Amino acid sequence: MKRSLEQNDCLHKWCRVIAEHLQANEVNVSEDTVKELILRKLGNCLLIENVPGMEPEVIAMRSSKYKATDAELSPLDRKRNFISMNNLLNQVEAWAAHDLNLDLKKEPADQTTEEWLADYNSKEEETENESSTTSIATVEKATTRSDQPRRLENSGSHQAGSENLRASR
Repeated sequence: MKRSLEQNDCLHKWCRVIAEHLQANEVNVSEDTVKELILRKLGNCLLIENVPGMEPEVIAMRSSKYKATDAELSPLDRKRNFISMNNLLNQVEAWAAHDLNLDLKKEPADQTTEEWLADYNSKEEETENESSTTSIATVEKATTRSDQPRRLENSGSHQAGSENLRASR
């Protein structure tokens, strides 16, 4: 069975959290870049070296192709030293804690990935609700100060970059 939707959601949330953490520490990477680095450095990769006229290339397995648990890995997967999505999430959590000083799990320590994801989603919704309420109040203040309503724009920028990750399995 392929990875679960909860596992996929968790990977994407963690990529977002890690990207925000790195950006706060002046490492300009996007969520997509973090995901690609995780897949290439912590995940399942194949070395393709027998294509005539092409240099050898390391290809990262897309997250949709991961098996949910180690028990579901085939003999070929095991021969290739592939890991499950569950194992990949464990490695991402360990890397974030060790190298980034970032705890992806919330207290209590025995919280499951699904519980963490539900907690993260509820906090993210609270933040969005507070943000939209603040934006509405700001727009209302701006329109009452003058006869002409002003257009307020969010000038957030997303910069993509690359960061070398040191990780080994």
